[in-house]
Amino acid sequence: MTWVRLAAITLLRLPVVLLTSHVVAEPASPVRWLVLDFPPYEIHSGADNGDGLMDRYLQSVIQRLPQFQHNIDVVGFQRRDALMKTTQPSCTVSRFSTPDRARYAVFAQRPFMYLLPPRLVATRDIADSLRSAVEHDTVSLAQIMNSGQYLLGIYPARHFGDAIDHQLDEIRADYPAAIRDYQETGTSSIFDLLNIMAQGSFNTTLAYTVEAEYLRRTHPALPAFDYFPITGATSLLPLHISCNKTEVGLAVIEAVDKLNQHDAAALQAQRDLESLLPAEEKRRYEALLPKTK
Repeated sequence: MTWVRLAAITLLRLPVVLLTSHVVAEPASPVRWLVLDFPPYEIHSGADNGDGLMDRYLQSVIQRLPQFQHNIDVVGFQRRDALMKTTQPSCTVSRFSTPDRARYAVFAQRPFMYLLPPRLVATRDIADSLRSAVEHDTVSLAQIMNSGQYLLGIYPARHFGDAIDHQLDEIRADYPAAIRDYQETGTSSIFDLLNIMAQGSFNTTLAYTVEAEYLRRTHPALPAFDYFPITGATSLLPLHISCNKTEVGLAVIEAVDKLNQHDAAALQAQRDLESLLPAEEKRRYEALLPKTK
């Protein structure tokens, strides 16, 4: 009789234990991933939707961090930067670490990808004349623009790193006629700028090689370009996952830092990037990459 009573008491208690366990279970913390529709890095429209260089890596990270409730929000550049400064847990994969951003965001310890810095881009018909200005595989923007032979078409709101931005400021002060400013209209604006250059409105511009080459593949009417490293520019630009300094954002970065450094998705993203580079740029890239890892 005693055993029966004990069994009955145990059975009566069991649902209470299960119910209590269900009540105290912590829900997954929500985090918003801010992504751009900016080929070739992030693609969220058209036939290549979700197939950008960073898209598959982000999906790999999301799958390995099930302790968070992940939401993807496609935004523009300005909206992304504004949301990263709010108290809503937000993260992104498509920004470089800068002192200004470090004031409100925290970056993963290891970069998941490296980019070549912006290049001086020229059509093949004038590239030969530019090669005479190459010293130690780089060109001086000031020297080229001072020659009076070249006109640089750019978007003035774009930043290209401290070294290049400083050179542009000096050119604007000393040779203002050498720069022609255009109004940026959206993520298609790089194509617009290259297309205007191809039509002869100016003969040089600044762009990331991988962006220009992707656009050449998707827009065959664009001509072939040559790419010239710029004196003083950083050799390679590391890309890190970053989150704003909210409690959840800090937890996401802590979790990311514990992931496998040689993640297959990150290595594939690196290979996909290399496949977009023309031979000379790929040679430069591969020569620099081992020194940085």
